[in-house]
Amino acid sequence: MRAILALALTLAAPVSAAGGDVVLQAQGDVEYGLTFDGYGVICQIETEGQRIAPDTESGVVNVVPQGRTFDVLTNVVPAEPGISFGIRTGGTAPALWAARVEVTHPPMGVQGITQQGWDYVPGDPSLNLFTFEYPYEAVKGEWTFRILAADGTVLAVQLFAVTDLSAAPAVAETCFAAEFTS
Repeated sequence: MRAILALALTLAAPVSAAGGDVVLQAQGDVEYGLTFDGYGVICQIETEGQRIAPDTESGVVNVVPQGRTFDVLTNVVPAEPGISFGIRTGGTAPALWAARVEVTHPPMGVQGITQQGWDYVPGDPSLNLFTFEYPYEAVKGEWTFRILAADGTVLAVQLFAVTDLSAAPAVAETCFAAEFTS
C-alpha cells in the first residue's frame, strides 16, 4: 500500500457521504481550525517523492501535488488498479501539526491489516489519498478516512464504499471511458 499525501504536501451499496462528513473546528480551549474541503476519486496521480510512514503497510506515503483536484466527487470507489481516493482538508492552526491521518479498511495483504496511519501535514489544502497500486490493496468494503488530533479527538471523517467498477458509473465513465470505447 502506498497512501498518498499532498504536502505544502464490501459494501456493494454506497456509503452515505452525508453520514460521513464530520469536521470539528474547536473543542474546549483548543482551536483546530480544520476545514473539510471535499472528497472523491482521482483517476491517475503523479507522485513527487515519498515520506516515511511506519504505520502503513509499505512504510511510506507518496507525496503528490497539493493542488491536484478530484476527477469525480463521490464516495463510491471502484477496486481498480491506479485509482486514488481520499479527502481534502485545510487549516494551519498549531494543534494540527500533531494530528494524524488514519485509514481503516477490510483486511488486506498477508498480515490482514485493517488500519494504516501517517502524520497529517497542515496546509491549504492538505490532500490525503489512498491509491490501489497493487492488486491485494483493492479490497472491497467500507473504508474510512479520519483526521485525529494528538489526543485522539476525531477532527474529520469520511466514509467510502470500495466496490466493483459497475457500481461506480461516474468513475467508470471518467476514468475508463477510453477502455470501453476502443
